[in-house]
Amino acid sequence: MVNKKGFIRTMEAVLAIILLLTLVNTITPKQDFDISKPNSIKQAHSAVLSEVSINQTFRDCLLDVTRANGALNNASSQYPERILQTPCVISINKFIEPYTPHGYVYLAEICDQSKSCLQGTLPVEKTIFTESIMLASDNPKIFRVYFWDE
Repeated sequence: MVNKKGFIRTMEAVLAIILLLTLVNTITPKQDFDISKPNSIKQAHSAVLSEVSINQTFRDCLLDVTRANGALNNASSQYPERILQTPCVISINKFIEPYTPHGYVYLAEICDQSKSCLQGTLPVEKTIFTESIMLASDNPKIFRVYFWDE
């Protein structure tokens, strides 16, 4: 009989702890960190990246003409030393500009490695939305588009 009482008291203590933890868990406020991508940014990324992946002229420009790595545009005048200025890159920028959502700045880059090739730093105080695609060939490149608010 003595063992039974000890077992029951232990079960009561375990149950009390479980109930207490459940109560604390339900009462404490939960913070929602919703850093989901705005719909306008999703649409812009989708339109730009799908066109670059389908449009043979853009692909050839990014793969063949662009031998160097760097930014394709000068977003907020942050990357003046690494801007690639060829006629086809200018046409890609003219294509991207209308898709840039109002109130956002875009930066496009072409790189031969998975990490960014930018010399400058991106604005860390802002929320940056990025998407990229790999353009496969003998010399594969990664085309990346960044958007952040002005």
